Amino acid sequence: MAHIYDTFRQFLANGSVNLATQTIGITLVNTTLYTFNAAHDHLNDIPVAARIASTSLTNVQVSSGRLDADNITLTVAANSSINGVVLFVSTANSSTSPLMFIQSEGATFPVNPDGGQINITFPSSDPFILKI
Repeated sequence: MAHIYDTFRQFLANGSVNLATQTIGITLVNTTLYTFNAAHDHLNDIPVAARIASTSLTNVQVSSGRLDADNITLTVAANSSINGVVLFVSTANSSTSPLMFIQSEGATFPVNPDGGQINITFPSSDPFILKI
């Protein structure tokens, strides 16, 4: 499943979010502990236990409705089933960090880390990370 959260669409429509200037977070999730719901709007809607590892995107670029950034590497504990990734606008508080996008389908899911690093390579062509 790939879905742009409806609240994020509204933030874009009313100009509340500027992806080029705000910190964009990414969290790897276990979707057996988190079930997508279209009514979810902030990071605190995803239980802490379902958030396996998180970081922020670097060198974010926004052009023609497309979001791109550098690839990332995360260290993930062993026995942490990962079967989704969520993007969010990162603030100091999970209750004010709007959810942007969830991706939980594809050949790379699920991932069962061995305690090492997980490399996330974003597409280098259209649609890049996200296309609005």
